Amino acid sequence: MYPGNVTARACPPDALMRAPVRGASPNFPRLIEVHMEMSPETSTKRQERRAFLLLTVALFPVLSIAIVVSYGFAVWIWQMFNGPPGS
Repeated sequence: MYPGNVTARACPPDALMRAPVRGASPNFPRLIEVHMEMSPETSTKRQERRAFLLLTVALFPVLSIAIVVSYGFAVWIWQMFNGPPGS
């Protein structure tokens, strides 16, 4: 078994236990599947999706801003000692 598995021992393997989601409308109750097995492939895909989102949403924008800021700071320091270009 994998740590991400959700199992219900009181029900047969092919049965689904359903539980209402908190905050759901009484007219349209949303149900979640409690008894489902996650395969290792699903777990790996979920980890890959989280890593992709972390890289694209958080890491790459922060790194690109840090690179541009550090380049600008280096040019500013260089111009303090050598003067502006063309002078």
